[in-house]
Amino acid sequence: MPYIKNGTIPVLSGENWVSGISYNKKGLTANVEAFYKTTSGLSRYIDDSQVLQSGFYAGKARSYGVDFFLKKEYKKHLAWISYTLGKTEEHFPFYIRDYYRPAPQDQRHELKFAGVANYKSFYLSVNYVYGSGFERFVFENTDGVEYIPAYNRLDIAVIYNFKPGKVIKSQIGLSVLNVLNSENIKLANIRRIATDTENPLDVNTEAVPFTPTLFLKVIF
Repeated sequence: MPYIKNGTIPVLSGENWVSGISYNKKGLTANVEAFYKTTSGLSRYIDDSQVLQSGFYAGKARSYGVDFFLKKEYKKHLAWISYTLGKTEEHFPFYIRDYYRPAPQDQRHELKFAGVANYKSFYLSVNYVYGSGFERFVFENTDGVEYIPAYNRLDIAVIYNFKPGKVIKSQIGLSVLNVLNSENIKLANIRRIATDTENPLDVNTEAVPFTPTLFLKVIF
């Protein structure tokens, strides 16, 4: 039954368990962590079913996986890479098949890389993010699935520090977000309740497009 009927609205709460091992020597850091997280107090509004009563339903979720992290520092240079293998599932009382099913945020793989190089007054930074994408059930009582494509984004920036005067410090730089202009989709996880249409729609937005930015910073 929808919990909104009796006025009892759950509060989000979670419990996170982490276990890991780390190594650090001569500028090299390596870390591996396993995690398990449970969340209760989820809410979901159902208004497009002939089987279920319209209203809010309470649910729960769990996430588990492994994080890998590697970082290297050399003189004034720095680079690190991380990889996450994980799974996120949820359960609501109206599921009629599997006890837990993939959550909208379920993404199996995520890879991140960042690096900063420094030569005299110049700084060059690069970062890259890759996500394997999401697989979502269109409606929990059907076998239909909807795929959100993989996410990938490359950013770069160049910064130059200089002093035009004895008491003035300046910095000029150029940054470019989404260098490859990848057509990424950001999952908003919002459902618009239908008014003049038969079914509610999921609301997603486009992520950051190719965005160059030139800036000048002056410190007195």
